[in-house]
Formats: sequence, C-alpha cells, structure tokens
Amino acid sequence: RTVLRLYQISTVSCHQMLVRNVSERMVRTVSVYQILSSYSLTHSLTPHQLSIDHLRVLIVRRSAHIIQNIVLFVMMIQTLSFTAFWLEPIQELSDRLQVVLTLLLTVVAFKLMIKEQLPSVPYMTDLDKYIFAVTTMLFAQAFMHLLPKTYGVHVDTICLQILVGFFVVQHTWALWIAYV
Repeated sequence: RTVLRLYQISTVSCHQMLVRNVSERMVRTVSVYQILSSYSLTHSLTPHQLSIDHLRVLIVRRSAHIIQNIVLFVMMIQTLSFTAFWLEPIQELSDRLQVVLTLLLTVVAFKLMIKEQLPSVPYMTDLDKYIFAVTTMLFAQAFMHLLPKTYGVHVDTICLQILVGFFVVQHTWALWIAYV
C-alpha cells in the first residue's frame, strides 16, 4: 500500500528528481501515486569523502480506479450469486449449482485478467485478499446448496442468512480498507 524509496540525487532539484524517479522506476506515470509527505533531504559523506544527498518521500498509490473498476465489479458478480436462492432448493439443485459455479469461474477468470494489469508484488495485497474472500464465499455457497437435500428445506433459509451476514462483513471490511 505505501511505498518508501531512498534516492541518491545530485544537483537536480528535489521535485524534478522525484518526478523522474517515480515515473521511470515505479509505474511510468506520476498520476497513479500521491505524495503524502514533503521531501526529507539529508546530506552525508561516504568513507571516500564523496558527498551524497538522500531524499525520502512517502508515496501512496491512488486506489479509486481499482475500487471503481475491480471491487465494484466483483461485488456485483458476488451479489448475483444470491439469485440461486430464488430457485427451488431440491428440485432445481443443478440450476442452483450452475449459477454459483459459473459465477465462481467468472471471478477466477477476472482475477487472472486483472493480475496482468496490476504490478507484481511478492505478497498478498488487499485486493488479492478481497478476491480470495469472494472466491471462498462462492465456493462455500456451492456446498451450502447441497445441504437442503440432506437436512431439509429449512436449512436453506439458514444458509442464506449466514451468507448474507458474511457478505455484509466482507464488504464492510473492503470499504474500511479502501477508505480508511
């Protein structure tokens, strides 16, 4: 989420060097990042008495386009999974599973598609965690559709309530991460 870089600069002004390094080394465009703190310039000498200036800047990636283009789209896909509960729990079990498994496949394909567009990092980002939670919930929902056949139709309502509860918690967490 937050990137902190240490740059060695010469006589070039701080702002010009920052723009050049951000645009060349980080994402090729400054508009994707926001500068959170002002520059911190320190001066030091190397063991060979060379003068080095260090520039520290706190930069955060702007996430509004990710929320608008990815999170909302995945949330709509996940919301569609609740339409399976409108079908009869026992008589239309195959149709229920078809809806949920198709949406699960859609989320996985979407994840693979956006993976190519986002920077590669060696850890799980908040977006990765969100999509993993959506995938897990769709996977669990597929199994929950099997329960009414074994335990009775009343279990279907309980499963729907559990899934809606997880849906609300999951998206409250996602909005909290995105905006706080």
